[in-house]
Amino acid sequence: MVLNMLGLAARGTGDLLAADKYLQRALAIEERLAPVSTNLALTLGNLGLLAVEAGNIERANVYFTGALALCEKLMPGNSYHASTLRAMGWISRERGHLDLAERYFGDAVSFLDGLTSRLGGSEAARANFRASRGEYYTDYIDTLLALNQPDKAFHALERRRAR
Repeated sequence: MVLNMLGLAARGTGDLLAADKYLQRALAIEERLAPVSTNLALTLGNLGLLAVEAGNIERANVYFTGALALCEKLMPGNSYHASTLRAMGWISRERGHLDLAERYFGDAVSFLDGLTSRLGGSEAARANFRASRGEYYTDYIDTLLALNQPDKAFHALERRRAR
């Protein structure tokens, strides 16, 4: 986990080479010691983000596909699962696979709706959670419009407003 955090810190300073080095070391250790773990899912996701920043969509796809498989097995329906689905939506859209992007974005939005309904705390805390994830709906709606599905996009917009 320390190597993962060092990778994130290096990424935050813009040193993508050092970030990749730390994350690759974390990946090697986690694959050997904990091949089915949430830590491995997080490392794969961080490597995926790094690949996106470097403009390597194919590499990002490999990492996020691995992260998604672990999310589905170990932490289905949580916010990290939703963010991994969103990342797969971006990748699919970048690769020109709009139907697949629509499915990923739609699943991410559905998970977020479920999470919001299960959140404890005040209504203000739930509203803050929803507002901080508005871009999930935007990605979904934009993809639906690109697929020439305005009715479905309008429904998604209304769903967002209702939440």
